[in-house]
Amino acid sequence: MTSYEGRLRGDGMRIAVVCSRFNGLVTERLLAGARDGLARHGVDEASIEVAWAPGAMELPLVARQLAAAHWVATCW
Repeated sequence: MTSYEGRLRGDGMRIAVVCSRFNGLVTERLLAGARDGLARHGVDEASIEVAWAPGAMELPLVARQLAAAHWVATCW
């Protein structure tokens, strides 16, 4: 069986995280985990942009605005 492995490196990447204000107890912890994971993979803290949306329904709209502003190359 063939196995492929890569390195998870975020050097030089600009990352945008869109987070919901609704249920802040959960989303703030998820954001902290995302920042920690990005830092462990070499993403500079200054290269992480956090955008807040009122709720889950607005998340795609905010992500689209970030992509349209060419802040990020892609949105997942």
